[in-house]
Amino acid sequence: SLEENEYYLMQESDLNLQEELKWWEPSINEWKKNTFEIIEKCNFIIEPPKERDTLPKFSKEIDISGVQLYLEYLQNFNGEEKLKTNLTIQEKQFVKLTFDGLKKINKLENLIYKDRICLELIRIISKEYTNYFLIMWDIINFCNQENIMVGTCRGSVGACLVAYCLGITKTDPIEFDLLFDRFIS
Repeated sequence: SLEENEYYLMQESDLNLQEELKWWEPSINEWKKNTFEIIEKCNFIIEPPKERDTLPKFSKEIDISGVQLYLEYLQNFNGEEKLKTNLTIQEKQFVKLTFDGLKKINKLENLIYKDRICLELIRIISKEYTNYFLIMWDIINFCNQENIMVGTCRGSVGACLVAYCLGITKTDPIEFDLLFDRFIS
């Protein structure tokens, strides 16, 4: 066993790779030849996307009546970041669905939740991720309606209150003290 602050330096003989890898030695020239043959046959160039957002555009009709109240919450948010002035219809739908979700979990009047949702919405909209969230909301919503099982959460999206309010995840990031910056960065 190793004592604290004691290191073990591996020696080449510890690995004994020479013996262990001898089995493939007769085939290596054929492998190289085949690899280069495949490379020569490939004629593929990856072009950068012409648009910033290459996802399909979310185009579902969503009632946005009552969104004005939610937009006022966002306009009056006291954080350093501010909401842009001219929101698209898609962004208004996103705000409406998110605040409706916050209302559904009975946290609309909770200042901690309201401030966090405002901060997240402002950042998500400014980064132009609205389309992505709406597509994910639509997929998860469809799965739930058709009784198709979905997981509770995967990766750092669990730190996003917007995703929780939209039903994309089932993890309340405030309850578990998860940082939104971990997700959005």
